[in-house]
Amino acid sequence: VQILEMSHDLAGELNLEVLLTRIMRATTELLSADRSTLFLLDRATGELWSRVAEGIATKEIRIPADAGIAGAAFSSGRTENVSDPYSDQRFNRTVDRETGYKTESILCMPIFNKQGKRIGVTQVLNKHGGAFTGKDEGRLGAFNAQIAVALENAQLFEDVLREKNYNDSILKSTSNGIFTLDLDDRVLTANDAVFKIL
Repeated sequence: VQILEMSHDLAGELNLEVLLTRIMRATTELLSADRSTLFLLDRATGELWSRVAEGIATKEIRIPADAGIAGAAFSSGRTENVSDPYSDQRFNRTVDRETGYKTESILCMPIFNKQGKRIGVTQVLNKHGGAFTGKDEGRLGAFNAQIAVALENAQLFEDVLREKNYNDSILKSTSNGIFTLDLDDRVLTANDAVFKIL
């Protein structure tokens, strides 16, 4: 029920920045953990990046897509449930050293889009009251499926908005008058030059 409520809450959010923050807050709450981070794949650089990292000041984190425990989960496509990160050679202690935070347990799970391609990783830290369980893995898996849909919608909206802004800037900068008509010859759109010419 909690997953459905959270999924419904996220479904209407199209601003990627806001969506990432809300996803992390919901994931942390869902799994009774200290914090969580959503890493997305940057296909251009081959890195996993995050705009939001709960609990630390850094607004963007970038790591190679195969680095650390998050990278291992992304690369293999399998869940990584680590109850003692400091004994795991893949664990990067740098963030803990710099922030004074102590990571005691990690649950990392890849996120797949509807075509089955990996698009990111959800990383959850420090389960309250012990290590992450199989039940937590099931919850995160169900929530990740909803996260993938919300992310794709937000990214599509961001792409459309970027394209619209690009087209608008071209129309504003041209000195030619450009307008569109509907089937009844009524003006639907017109750039600034049309008004100057008329």
